[in-house]
Amino acid sequence: MRKITVILLVSWSTITYSQVVRREAQLNNGEDQLELRDSVRVSASNFKGGEYDATVHLWVHDDYVNVLDKRLMAGAALLCVKRDTLGFCTDGFPIDSLWESTARRMSKYHEVILSGKIIGRQLERRSFPTLTIEHFFEGKRGGAVRDALVDLLKIKGWEGKDFGEYECWAYLNRSANPSQPDFQTLIIFRSGIPYCLVNKGEEFEYTKLKGSEMRDYGMFYFFQRPNDRFLKEIDDIVFDYVVL
Repeated sequence: MRKITVILLVSWSTITYSQVVRREAQLNNGEDQLELRDSVRVSASNFKGGEYDATVHLWVHDDYVNVLDKRLMAGAALLCVKRDTLGFCTDGFPIDSLWESTARRMSKYHEVILSGKIIGRQLERRSFPTLTIEHFFEGKRGGAVRDALVDLLKIKGWEGKDFGEYECWAYLNRSANPSQPDFQTLIIFRSGIPYCLVNKGEEFEYTKLKGSEMRDYGMFYFFQRPNDRFLKEIDDIVFDYVVL
């Protein structure tokens, strides 16, 4: 099996929209593999069969990027934007997307997005966005929660948008395509009351849920029982965040 050994030295607190490797992990793409060290940040979603789809964002010198074939070349050093060495490429690895870097002092480098599968237990559960909401609801017995929850979501980097009587807050994945980010988790309020959470990542756990359902764009968790009309309206909100 081909391997890339990666040492990511990026601090947990400096990058948002990502999950954190627990001790070490392997990112697999066909016969190619990335070895990731403790505290590496990846973007993980779509949990299935014990694995997540995951992406990682790196800088590589132009000499080691095969632009035509979209592959890293053997011997490539993998860097962060500060040019700290993150690892190296031994036998090549497919590139999802790449572009010439415009970062300061990185004019001779490409930014690359690499992706593959990662085992769920190799990621820190506390780094998933749903845990913020789980912890918020612990011990709460009802009442008005919207303002306090929204204040917390803002601190954690969630982004809000109004949809008539609905309000949606999104945790977005900007690693693969910063200009068109996909959502990882949405929480939708109706008339100021938590109504539905839609998630592509870690399972959401809350004892007072009224039900859950896997739909086209993620798992839907309901704080209130939906009827057909409200479910259609929620589908329309979720579709607004889908990258086509």
